[in-house]
Amino acid sequence: MCRGFSPGLQRIVQLELASGNYASEDELLLTAVRLLNQREKDLRDFKTRLQGRLERLATVHRGLSQFSRFTAKMGLSPSAVKGTG
Repeated sequence: MCRGFSPGLQRIVQLELASGNYASEDELLLTAVRLLNQREKDLRDFKTRLQGRLERLATVHRGLSQFSRFTAKMGLSPSAVKGTG
């Protein structure tokens, strides 16, 4: 049995071993660590993609703000800019 693990965690390990899905504690723990590493990689990848999208959104927002200031400075109404005025 896993030394140093809480009784609750030891019960989980025993239940998993009894299910027949894992041949040994080593196999179970190796699978758990691999899955944890994959989850952490997936989370890092997601954060990277999210950061890129947020940066693009900020660029669009800055562009719209600049355009809005420009049209106001030129005395153009929003409807005139849209081509409806």
